[in-house]
Amino acid sequence: MAFSADSRIADIVREKPKAAELLGKYATDMGVSPQMIQLALGMTLRQVAGWARLEQGKVDALVAELNKL
Repeated sequence: MAFSADSRIADIVREKPKAAELLGKYATDMGVSPQMIQLALGMTLRQVAGWARLEQGKVDALVAELNKL
């Protein structure tokens, strides 16, 4: 399954367990605690990025890294 900015966090983590570690890294870079990501499992990457004010370039980089896993 290829991921996009419209992929739900829960689907990403279920499909690729190593994605949780990568999401945690990006969460820390955004100033969001990894525990907050747990609360966002039903949200898409795009929704989380908007909430965290993450630039589109970083969203694209995250999606690219997720798809390499």
